[in-house]
Amino acid sequence: MNTLSIDGWRKADNDSKSIPIGTLQFYVSESEHLRLEQAEEQLQRSGVRDAMIDADMRRWSWSCRRASAH
Repeated sequence: MNTLSIDGWRKADNDSKSIPIGTLQFYVSESEHLRLEQAEEQLQRSGVRDAMIDADMRRWSWSCRRASAH
């Protein structure tokens, strides 16, 4: 399995500062990993900021590590 890690942030409202809530780790199959890489490459080539990807969530699992207190 391949790991995709994303740092999670939260804002209570528009005026507040963002605070870290932890790292989300998604474990994806090799085929899903390759699809994500292809989407990333296409975004880099096209200059577009985002893309929608149909994900087979049955092939993903995830965990969340809490952010450490400062």
